[in-house]
Order: sequence, then structure tokens, then C-alpha cells
Amino acid sequence: MKLLYLNTHSCTGPSEQLPEVNKYEVVESTSFEDALRIVRTTCFDVLVIDDRGNPGTVRFIAGVRAVRPQLPVFVTSAWGADLPLALESIAAVKEMATAC
Repeated sequence: MKLLYLNTHSCTGPSEQLPEVNKYEVVESTSFEDALRIVRTTCFDVLVIDDRGNPGTVRFIAGVRAVRPQLPVFVTSAWGADLPLALESIAAVKEMATAC
């Protein structure tokens, strides 16, 4: 599963909010502008945003929806401990779709 991980608060690797990162092909971004450019040019299965209350998050998600309305978007602060299960569900659905 290919995942875009946006963390505007860190220049280091994925935060602890992104569980079992080695299970996924992860592309990281540290800015809204860069992430939107990547979404326009690359297909992803899911977008995970580590927002920590960033006021630009809602506008960014609206921009993503305009480009890729079908892309599932998960905001870590909203999903918390349920994020791993949500990502596993997306991966399972994708795997089932390619198995047929």
C-alpha cells in the first residue's frame, strides 16, 4: 500500500503516530504545498496528516479533495489509537481487490 505522510512539524522520520511504517511504501512531506504537488503527480492509497492543530489543514484537505476526491485522508489527531486499524482495513481492501 502506498501512503503519503504529511508532517508539517518535523524534518525527521515518521512520528510515532504512524504505526508499523515498514508495512507500507511511505512518501513523506513536510509542507502543504509540497504534499499537494505530490498528490497531483502520484497516486496513493491513503494520505495521513500529522496536523497537531495546524490551521492550514482544512484548506489543504479541500485542495486534495479537488484533485483526488477518492483518496482516503486520515488526520492523526482525529483517529488516535484507531489509526492502525483504519490503515490495516484500507490495506486489506486493496489486497482483496487485486487478488480477484
